[in-house]
Amino acid sequence: IMFYYCGNYQNSLNASLEFMKKYPDQPSGYQYAAKSASAIDSTDTSGLAVPYFNQWLEKVGPTYDKKNELKTAYGYLLVYYFNREEKDKDDKDKLKDDLDKLALYKDKIRNLDPNDKYLKQIEDLEQAAKKPKPAAGGAKKK
Repeated sequence: IMFYYCGNYQNSLNASLEFMKKYPDQPSGYQYAAKSASAIDSTDTSGLAVPYFNQWLEKVGPTYDKKNELKTAYGYLLVYYFNREEKDKDDKDKLKDDLDKLALYKDKIRNLDPNDKYLKQIEDLEQAAKKPKPAAGGAKKK
């Protein structure tokens, strides 16, 4: 855990993986693996933290009540699947899965905090993408 707080995310991830092997029923190992992996994947594009967040969410279960910890997990997953949407736009099966997961995590965050800033940013970006783009080379004003 101290590796994480010192900013040594790779050592934190490695230690968390060892902890998970030794204590597979303890959620904290999965949580710190997820947090460390998400710090390594600082742009939320590689998906390094996806399996660890999913495992942690399974371990803590649906009645887990620490809202900020859930928002951290859902936030990473939300941004990751938002980023995947553009990457997978030419693969219909992957795109459908990405969009389904994006909707799931938007709903989960909205249920925790309807005013979440990341949720709002993503929804604003989605709305902007739906607006018609001005025609290129339009008439110039004199």
